[in-house]
Amino acid sequence: MKPSIVSLSSKMGLSPRPKTAQVFRQRIVLANGASYMINTTLPRPYVVSIKDITNMPLNNPDSYALSSVGGQETRRTKFEQRYEGL
Repeated sequence: MKPSIVSLSSKMGLSPRPKTAQVFRQRIVLANGASYMINTTLPRPYVVSIKDITNMPLNNPDSYALSSVGGQETRRTKFEQRYEGL
Protein backbone atom coordinates (compact mmCIF):
# COMPACT_ATOMS: atom_id res chain seq x y z
CA MET A 1 0.00 0.00 0.00
CA LYS A 2 1.30 3.42 -0.97
CA PRO A 3 1.52 5.98 1.90
CA SER A 4 -0.66 9.06 1.53
CA ILE A 5 0.65 12.62 1.47
CA VAL A 6 -1.05 13.42 4.80
CA SER A 7 0.63 10.56 6.58
CA LEU A 8 4.01 11.48 5.06
CA SER A 9 3.67 15.13 6.07
CA SER A 10 2.73 14.20 9.64
CA LYS A 11 5.68 11.83 9.86
CA MET A 12 8.03 14.49 8.52
CA GLY A 13 6.79 17.06 11.02
CA LEU A 14 5.14 19.29 8.43
CA SER A 15 1.76 20.74 9.21
CA PRO A 16 -0.95 20.52 6.57
CA ARG A 17 -1.66 23.63 4.55
CA PRO A 18 -4.40 25.81 6.06
CA LYS A 19 -7.53 26.21 3.97
CA THR A 20 -8.32 29.75 2.88
CA ALA A 21 -11.86 31.06 2.94
CA GLN A 22 -13.60 31.86 -0.31
CA VAL A 23 -13.77 35.61 -0.96
CA PHE A 24 -16.77 37.28 -2.60
CA ARG A 25 -17.23 40.80 -4.03
CA GLN A 26 -19.99 42.65 -2.21
CA ARG A 27 -21.65 45.99 -2.95
CA ILE A 28 -22.61 48.13 0.07
CA VAL A 29 -25.45 50.56 -0.71
CA LEU A 30 -25.73 53.59 1.59
CA ALA A 31 -28.93 55.42 2.51
CA ASN A 32 -28.27 58.24 0.04
CA GLY A 33 -27.87 55.82 -2.88
CA ALA A 34 -24.07 55.81 -3.04
CA SER A 35 -22.36 52.44 -3.09
CA TYR A 36 -18.92 50.88 -2.81
CA MET A 37 -17.46 47.41 -3.33
CA ILE A 38 -15.61 45.32 -0.74
CA ASN A 39 -14.14 41.83 -0.57
CA THR A 40 -15.78 39.69 2.09
CA THR A 41 -16.46 36.08 3.02
CA LEU A 42 -20.21 36.73 3.11
CA PRO A 43 -21.75 35.28 -0.08
CA ARG A 44 -24.43 37.98 -0.43
CA PRO A 45 -24.02 40.11 -3.58
CA TYR A 46 -25.12 43.37 -1.96
CA VAL A 47 -26.07 44.83 1.44
CA VAL A 48 -28.30 47.84 1.98
CA SER A 49 -26.97 49.81 4.92
CA ILE A 50 -29.68 51.14 7.23
CA LYS A 51 -27.43 53.20 9.50
CA ASP A 52 -24.56 55.12 8.00
CA ILE A 53 -23.04 58.60 8.08
CA THR A 54 -25.39 59.93 5.40
CA ASN A 55 -28.58 59.50 7.42
CA MET A 56 -27.37 60.75 10.80
CA PRO A 57 -29.19 63.86 12.09
CA LEU A 58 -26.02 65.93 12.45
CA ASN A 59 -25.07 65.31 8.82
CA ASN A 60 -28.59 66.03 7.56
CA PRO A 61 -29.71 69.44 8.93
CA ASP A 62 -33.09 69.31 7.17
CA SER A 63 -34.23 66.31 9.18
CA TYR A 64 -36.79 66.42 11.95
CA ALA A 65 -34.29 65.23 14.58
CA LEU A 66 -32.43 68.54 14.59
CA SER A 67 -35.60 70.54 15.15
CA SER A 68 -35.65 69.21 18.72
CA VAL A 69 -32.44 71.17 19.44
CA GLY A 70 -34.48 74.39 19.40
CA GLY A 71 -36.89 72.85 21.89
CA GLN A 72 -33.99 72.10 24.22
CA GLU A 73 -32.90 75.75 24.04
CA THR A 74 -36.30 76.97 25.24
CA ARG A 75 -36.32 74.41 28.06
CA ARG A 76 -32.87 75.58 29.15
CA THR A 77 -33.91 79.24 29.18
CA LYS A 78 -37.03 78.41 31.19
CA PHE A 79 -34.85 76.52 33.68
CA GLU A 80 -32.43 79.45 33.96
CA GLN A 81 -35.29 81.91 34.49
CA ARG A 82 -36.86 79.72 37.17
CA TYR A 83 -33.67 79.29 39.22
CA GLU A 84 -32.06 82.65 38.46
CA GLY A 85 -32.03 84.05 41.98
CA LEU A 86 -30.64 81.00 43.80
